[in-house]
Amino acid sequence: MNIWHRRLFLVVSIGGGFTGFAVTSGQLFQPGQLPLYYMLCVGVAIAYASGVYGGLKLVEEEAKGLAILSWYFLAQIPIFVSPIISYQFSSGLTAYTTVGTIGLSWGANFGCHWQFSLFQFGDRTLAVGANLFAIWATWFLRKQLARKAAQPGAGTYAPYSVSAKNESSQ
Repeated sequence: MNIWHRRLFLVVSIGGGFTGFAVTSGQLFQPGQLPLYYMLCVGVAIAYASGVYGGLKLVEEEAKGLAILSWYFLAQIPIFVSPIISYQFSSGLTAYTTVGTIGLSWGANFGCHWQFSLFQFGDRTLAVGANLFAIWATWFLRKQLARKAAQPGAGTYAPYSVSAKNESSQ
């Protein structure tokens, strides 16, 4: 993997994941919420923590990091809004486009954002879209993972390995 690609994924996964984890964890201390809200916050905090973990694994064990981050970014692709269910999850970098009752919409964000709602019948908005950066990231990471798997000795990582001769065989 190109060093600039590695740096990009480290920043958006560790930086965005940590920010999302910190912000979402802070919401656990808001009094007066339903238990379902707290369970949702815990689940989202775990999702963000998996981005941090995947970024760290990208440095330590590249193949494992590629696999974790490809799933992490796959979860960030869909965006949908309806009165029955709404979902959006993003971390680090988002470049999105949506189409729906409000027309065509697009934009980009840095940081983290999540939205999940059920049965909001007062809001009649309908929209469907995708995080274009997450589509590219998932494709790129899976392509890198396939290349890594095709290489001999795939999955091994030894950045500081030293080859030593067996002195007893001489």
